Amino acid sequence: MIEFNEQTIALILAILAAVWKWWQERQVQAFFDPDDPLETPPSGTPTRSYKMSDGVRGYLLFGHTEQEQADLSRQIDDAERDGKIKYTISWGGGYYRIEYGQIIGGSR
Repeated sequence: MIEFNEQTIALILAILAAVWKWWQERQVQAFFDPDDPLETPPSGTPTRSYKMSDGVRGYLLFGHTEQEQADLSRQIDDAERDGKIKYTISWGGGYYRIEYGQIIGGSR
């Protein structure tokens, strides 16, 4: 029979922690792999790595009317609140494709 002393318990906890850390790293790697279908960020992923920065948002909104800017901003906020990393936002004159907070395409 196995004797569970302090060293054995510490070893088991260390192994469990290592497996947990490996699993989290695997999820983060899958999140950033373009060929992987994982579409929502795993917990612990920094939001700056997938949410739109102020600079990109300003570039996207430039040249739009105030009403269009408000509508586009609302769509971005809604998508980010829902944890989406790939989404399309649109207005009366076109659309933008967004991935990981970057504009990857669109039409005017």
